[in-house]
Amino acid sequence: MITGLFVLNLLVKLLPVFRGIMIHPDAPVYLWSAQSLAAGDIKAAVAAYPMLFYPFLIMLVNKMGVDWLWAGRLISLTASCLALLPFLAIARRFVTGWPLLVGALLFIFFPELNGRGYAVLRDPLYLFLSLLCLAAALRFLEDKSLPAFSGAVLVAFLLPLVRVEGAFTALLVCGVCLVALLWGRINNKKAVFLGMLGLLGTLVAALFFSETFQTVVRFRSFAHYYDKLSSGALSVQACLQALDSVSHSLPAATNGSNFWQVIERHWPWIYFIGVLYVFVEIVGWPLVVLGGVGLLGSLRRRDAGKMLVAALFAGQLALMVLFYLFRGYLEVRYMLLPSLLLLFFALPLLEPLFEVIYVRVQRVFRYKKRVALSLLAALLLLPFVDDSLFNKFRIHVPLLQESALWAKEEVLHADEDKKWLIVSNARRMAWFLERRDMRTQKKINEKTIHRLLSPKRGRPSLVILLLNRRVPQDVELLENLTTRYPERSKVFVDSHGNKHVVVAVWS
Repeated sequence: MITGLFVLNLLVKLLPVFRGIMIHPDAPVYLWSAQSLAAGDIKAAVAAYPMLFYPFLIMLVNKMGVDWLWAGRLISLTASCLALLPFLAIARRFVTGWPLLVGALLFIFFPELNGRGYAVLRDPLYLFLSLLCLAAALRFLEDKSLPAFSGAVLVAFLLPLVRVEGAFTALLVCGVCLVALLWGRINNKKAVFLGMLGLLGTLVAALFFSETFQTVVRFRSFAHYYDKLSSGALSVQACLQALDSVSHSLPAATNGSNFWQVIERHWPWIYFIGVLYVFVEIVGWPLVVLGGVGLLGSLRRRDAGKMLVAALFAGQLALMVLFYLFRGYLEVRYMLLPSLLLLFFALPLLEPLFEVIYVRVQRVFRYKKRVALSLLAALLLLPFVDDSLFNKFRIHVPLLQESALWAKEEVLHADEDKKWLIVSNARRMAWFLERRDMRTQKKINEKTIHRLLSPKRGRPSLVILLLNRRVPQDVELLENLTTRYPERSKVFVDSHGNKHVVVAVWS
């Protein structure tokens, strides 16, 4: 059965590749860092992206003859496919039988993972390593084997090199495993092992306090966030101040319990709803409710493994909430690991839910169990299958490459290569233009473009805009630019559906 599930998982993860996929906006920084590493320019690699572990892996795959972009995609595809194995290893400690199969199918068709499992991003690799580390730790807690302990510690050491929040997972898993190891009877073999572990810990501590290590794992950025949080410089305050400035213009501003006062008094609940909304967007209401109930129920049982999973879920969620309060937004992909951890607590409640459905249908249908299972599968799996197979792909737009190739050959002359001011509203364009100095500006209007192309700037300028012909404002901007700059503008139309258009304007 595992082989069949793995093959199905592989096919689902590969499906976007056959449909044509677009490069992720964050991908260029990882690829540029990997290219700089391959050239031996460590300074440029750190400048492109300081956490060098993921770019280093991309460089290794590229050395095998794989294109840079597909080297990153191959790492993500491999990680997202292999992540099924530790997921099943963890799920077996919560359920067996057909609920385990449902859990495996939920993972295989997990929309948020399938929507990014092919992208040049750290998320699939971080998810795989986190699940692998947790699976090894649970194995050690179950049979106290030193190989499982070694595997958990080794993978935990890699986690902070992929994502900063991986440091919490590493500290939690290593701490719990070390306490469990010391709690038992220490024999000579374990004493030698602990001595080697102490030497390794001393080495890691020495590296931790080094300037290079702190740069590579971005602990300085984390310390910067902590300082801002401890000083009260939250996005929450900025939002409340902005609302305060317009509160007098709101309806019934001088009366009690008006809109502004309600928000001011209950803003924590608003952010709680925001976090809950992200969970619902990822897994849906049924699994959120089941996972929440299962999480509360697991806290009543003194099971070390389940307590570790619950602690990891709570810690990761707390880190995401702090990020939410600091930045003012919470990307869905950041909640990928907490959402999958929530599934483990939802799976044990599938059998009671099945019994409830079975009682309701036994007097109506002949094949009662089949109907009950079908209804349960439709409730949980169909939304995942629909999103994974049809709604979560970022289809490639060929005219981005076409326009970038034309701009490099016709506009960006070699003798003025370092003088150009290049601005675009599409971050992906930087990779196709091969320009690390390109400036990204999401909202660009006609006034901004005129300012960028002004002769007073004293340098040549190029503005490349990805527009949508179904948006009236984009169509109006396109017409105005081509009318005002007829000899210094070029329009590229999407031949695959006539939806997108790229307009390049230069001075």
